[in-house]
Amino acid sequence: MTGLTTAAGVLSPRSRGMARTGLRLVGDEILRERTDQQNTIRALLRDAQRGSGAVVLVEGEPGIGKSALLRAASGEAVGFGFSVATGTADQLSQQIPLHALRMALPEPFSGYEVSGSADPFDNTIRWIGRLRAHLEERAAENPVLVCLDDLQW
Repeated sequence: MTGLTTAAGVLSPRSRGMARTGLRLVGDEILRERTDQQNTIRALLRDAQRGSGAVVLVEGEPGIGKSALLRAASGEAVGFGFSVATGTADQLSQQIPLHALRMALPEPFSGYEVSGSADPFDNTIRWIGRLRAHLEERAAENPVLVCLDDLQW
């Protein structure tokens, strides 16, 4: 994995078994040599449980296990009692504003009409406001993990 950068939300891995060999079994997948990244994410999850948010950016070459690490993070977050929302971007959805967030969190978008404003920025600001309110409401009950994959699209 080329990099794991922390900044400001949270991700978390779920792993078990095969620690002697540097392998981690996650569902039907095996994570190889990801102990450091998983420990970092696990520590951030614990911080989030105490009210300190973070953002984790997982970057690297195609095929090195970034998506598997994110799936593991989501699984572990569920185990820690988080409310988890996941979404994935793809090449076809590039033209849909906030597509990955809309997949992860459809509730703030349901029944919401785009304003008549010709300025797409106005609409984006309104969507972000609705997302923020929705996430704050969810976070009042449990810590929240929003996990978005393939954001390069």
